[in-house]
Amino acid sequence: MGLGRRDYMLIAASGFFTLGLSPYIGLVQAALVGAGVFFGVRALAKYQRARMLRAAGACPGCGSQLEGGRCPSCGPAQE
Repeated sequence: MGLGRRDYMLIAASGFFTLGLSPYIGLVQAALVGAGVFFGVRALAKYQRARMLRAAGACPGCGSQLEGGRCPSCGPAQE
């Protein structure tokens, strides 16, 4: 699980969101909401990146150009 600079910024934003929400609903519930926000935004960003690469004609896994809608290096071996 490689964390980049954007992930650390998202962790900090989720932490601040948790601290701001905790006086209203409690610390445990706010921590659960903050964790949900973190993983939800991260999953959405991963999905959007893969969608943009597919629209540009690149493989979301390795980044190579697609040939006929399939990746030559990631796709199953043709028999």
